[in-house]
Amino acid sequence: MCTNLKKVELAPATTELKKYCFYNCENLEEMVLPDSIKSIGEYAFYTCYNIKNINIPSSIVSIDEY
Repeated sequence: MCTNLKKVELAPATTELKKYCFYNCENLEEMVLPDSIKSIGEYAFYTCYNIKNINIPSSIVSIDEY
């Protein structure tokens, strides 16, 4: 858990978010996903209640639960 994390901009070559990768990052407000992203694992953003901005690119083929 990272309580000070507010914004994440992933590298252009990122293809997936593993499960639980941002679990309990309660202060996360903004996530920038590259066009290369293909999948988002389960619980990747669980309890990230403050996300105000996230753009899901058309390259996504799977989003797991939670």
